[in-house]
Amino acid sequence: MCHDGNSAGASQRYLNAQITALYQTAYECVQSCSGELDFKSASYDRSKYTRSLAQYHFVGPKPRKVFSTAELFFSAQFDQPRLTFICNHEAIFYLHVREGHYNLDYQKANVAGYRVEAHKNRALKDITVAFRMKFSRTGIKGSSSKIGNGSNHLIQLMILDFGSAKLQSFRPTLAHEDTEALTFYLRNYLQFLENVRALCRDEVILTYTIDSIAFFKTDDWSKETPEEFHNWQIAFIVDVSEEKECDGAVTRLVMNLETARFSHHFSVITETSEVALGYFYQIVHFLSVDYLDVITQYKMHRVWHHDTRVITVTHTAAPIQESSDENEEMIDEEGSAWKYTATDKKWQRRHGQLTLWHERIEKTTMFGYDQVLAISEESINQMFFSLWSRASKSEFDGALAKWSKEIFSASFEAIRVRLLSNGKAIVWIGIHDGQLRVKSESDKKSWWQRHSWKPAKPTDKTETHEFSDLSLAFEVNIKMEEQHSMTLSESWFSRFHLTHLFQAHADAPERLFKHLLFDFANATFRSELSNVDCLCEGKGRQVVDKLETAICYTRKYLVDLAHHGHNIIHTVPIFSASCKSLFGFTSVAHCIVAKEKVTVENCGHARKGSEAPAILIVGTCGGRQLTFVQPQWHAGLVICGSGKSQSSLGTVCLSKAAFLEGCLLKNLERVNATTTIVPNFAGVIDGQWNFDLTTWATHAFRKNRACKWKVVECCQHGEKECKGAKGCAGEAHGSLQYIWEHRDGWSHEHEGTSHDENDGQYSIDCRTRNRLTIPTTYRPGALEIKMKGESILTVAGKDECNEWSKQSTATWEASICIYSRPGGLAVQVTGSPKPRFAEAVCSGACNIDITKVHSQNLPQTVDFEDLLTDLRTTLQGTWEYSAPGHLAYGITNPVFTVTGDLVCQLASYDALMKKEIAVTTAAATTTTTTPMSPVRKNKSLMARSSMLLKTGSSSLLSILDGGLLTSSSSIAETPMVRTPSEAGGASISGGATTKQQSQSSFFSKEVSGYSVSEMKSESKVSLTEKTSVQVQGDAKATVGF
Repeated sequence: MCHDGNSAGASQRYLNAQITALYQTAYECVQSCSGELDFKSASYDRSKYTRSLAQYHFVGPKPRKVFSTAELFFSAQFDQPRLTFICNHEAIFYLHVREGHYNLDYQKANVAGYRVEAHKNRALKDITVAFRMKFSRTGIKGSSSKIGNGSNHLIQLMILDFGSAKLQSFRPTLAHEDTEALTFYLRNYLQFLENVRALCRDEVILTYTIDSIAFFKTDDWSKETPEEFHNWQIAFIVDVSEEKECDGAVTRLVMNLETARFSHHFSVITETSEVALGYFYQIVHFLSVDYLDVITQYKMHRVWHHDTRVITVTHTAAPIQESSDENEEMIDEEGSAWKYTATDKKWQRRHGQLTLWHERIEKTTMFGYDQVLAISEESINQMFFSLWSRASKSEFDGALAKWSKEIFSASFEAIRVRLLSNGKAIVWIGIHDGQLRVKSESDKKSWWQRHSWKPAKPTDKTETHEFSDLSLAFEVNIKMEEQHSMTLSESWFSRFHLTHLFQAHADAPERLFKHLLFDFANATFRSELSNVDCLCEGKGRQVVDKLETAICYTRKYLVDLAHHGHNIIHTVPIFSASCKSLFGFTSVAHCIVAKEKVTVENCGHARKGSEAPAILIVGTCGGRQLTFVQPQWHAGLVICGSGKSQSSLGTVCLSKAAFLEGCLLKNLERVNATTTIVPNFAGVIDGQWNFDLTTWATHAFRKNRACKWKVVECCQHGEKECKGAKGCAGEAHGSLQYIWEHRDGWSHEHEGTSHDENDGQYSIDCRTRNRLTIPTTYRPGALEIKMKGESILTVAGKDECNEWSKQSTATWEASICIYSRPGGLAVQVTGSPKPRFAEAVCSGACNIDITKVHSQNLPQTVDFEDLLTDLRTTLQGTWEYSAPGHLAYGITNPVFTVTGDLVCQLASYDALMKKEIAVTTAAATTTTTTPMSPVRKNKSLMARSSMLLKTGSSSLLSILDGGLLTSSSSIAETPMVRTPSEAGGASISGGATTKQQSQSSFFSKEVSGYSVSEMKSESKVSLTEKTSVQVQGDAKATVGF
């Protein structure tokens, strides 16, 4: 190369060529991920330095996800930068901003949690900026046989000092206000380029920043004045390597501290005295020889960790409905809360809910308990979200959204929970924004003396710090405590006394309540699951003080929540052994079950909703002794729907002995008794064959004996083959079969010499055969229990001249249908419960009207009223044997298992009622176009709506006024709604019927609860009753139910 000894031009071309290469790499990076706006994501964090020469976003002290770059203080796309040298010590660095924007509020750019005011944004386009900065030259000497035989090779380095950069010019020129703002952002951009700490793929710079350090000549710190130094930085260049674990799901960058070597260039010491330098190198020696080993020992040499199995928590969204897909974002109607990217796995076909229902039917086991209640993890999160959502409108729940005490105040997000296999849970307390005070640094004397940490007092000289997006994780025990042993606020008791659960069994003797709760008072802070980045800004011990203060007052916050009962996740009433409640617990226990062991280390891993752990409350009824047996997890334990229409908060399982035998079969034994005909007398009187019949239910000696059902062995044939197989009714496939059979035959022989009576042989035969079919397959929306009956009455006689017989056959069939409707369950009887008589079969001469006699001894209609009453009381409306906090459950989707246990899903009763009102409002709106036509409505809804109207809830009245039971749009008057039971004592108010003495609604903003007795009494009204609906004006209709 020919030159005159001045290599500046060659150096400039060489360095700009390097910049060109780096820019091209940055540009390609930007193009490949241009839509990335989640500045907290691992993918952005990995690429932010790579893309920096082509694109830069000023994200402030706390990176976050945004939906548009307009939410940022500064965003810019750059063309290729250019470097020119003006002397041996300084260079000009040219930046060309192709497009972007900056915000004039640059003074607030570093305020945590500050939201950009978009109207103060100013556009950037084709702006060229020149910075003048210093540079230095150094070199690395070494030798290698791969590059020649020389003993020493020199690699020359040129280092640009971005920290010394001074703005030289803007083209085109800008106003002063704009120049100051843009200069601020561009200086931050240059500083972001001195902070690229990754030297290359295999090396990083490890820097220790020492704000203050004190040296003593003796070990008596209390009497000696030390020598103090400030703002030191000690840097080491360290090799870094990548590690992968768990089939590639976990990636780490790990520093090999054995390769650590001190770097003069990247270290900073402002003092130049020999004493200061001596101390400085003593600390370098201490760090390199001793302290780096400590870092390795405590595994702090892992500089980056990413686990694709771990979900990212954002507290601003509704609780998740975890997906059944391995690789999709988990979204529900309220918004996305958590998301994950799963590792590559062998492809497997996805299974829908039908598979989970089959699992539930086949594998549910009661383990000897009378009742098992499964509380899903999702239901706990939904409960906390529901309480948090209404916190701003309720003085009782206000602390869930905002809370302050002494030197701490914060706005909270909804509490989130993950269950652990050890019987505990991880509780995340998310703080949207807050403010705390710590002791002022200037007020701290002898900062080197160690003292136990204490929060600042209100009287101390303090500094105020704002923060946002703080997430603190605590491990808490899950306990069950009796209510009388708990210290709860009066406001909690006043609300609890208005709940469904409290009022449902108010007349039960010696009833008490047990609460399943999180032990907030003894919570253990879990730093590894917390996100405290927003508190890590500051100097000295401010960071520690802020973190300790936040943890300290969050503990106090948890204690305060517990005092107001917000740690109660479930409540069950406990009855005495003398109480005759089929489903009321007399003894309970609880445990957590999970598919795989869930620990603190893996609780953040993403999983299918159907595989989440659940809390089980197990117990016995009727005073039976409780022997705890650990239940096993199975996939059908809790079925999580893909949306609100299918969502399930948990499951209640009633044992075969409790429900099937104790309720269903026991009531249907009475049906057997009323449909079973037995002879009461048979003989020849006054020369005629006479007999007297009665039913089992009225027989003098048999009426107190039960007509027990007998189980029929399950059919082994397929559905088609079953119908033709010998001894099969064709219905046993996928069902439980029970049968009641009874035959009572009397034979009478009469012989004498009086010749005034008919001598001969006489007989009467009564046969009853009732069959019950209980399905064990899942049918969405309905559970149909089928019952068929056959009654055969035969009389016969024989004398010297004649032989005769006559037979009457009656059949009936009915179905007890349990429908899952928008408002919960509805129980009805369908089919033909009225006996149908076939034509009598006669042989010989017989003048007995056998059909008439038969019909006189069978009920005109088979009566299921007792069974309907029990089923409606138990299944319709609210579930009266447990509740989530102050709220209430409704039951949906019942199904019988193959072992005869009943399994039902638990849903929010609040949500069910809102659905039913919405559906009925829509139906009523459709039918109002023909005001003279009959309007048909669900009876259970009318009963519940009447009850709701009595509560005086303004929110519900507004819903009802929006169209429920209104007439055509041409009628301007307010509609009047009355049921016969209310016509005497009701008044018209606000477009709906309300009682004069109303009580607070369960849905009201101030307080929860209404009379459960009202709801239950109204839900029992006969389905055939007619209700008059009168509308002011000319329209009038009669509604039949």
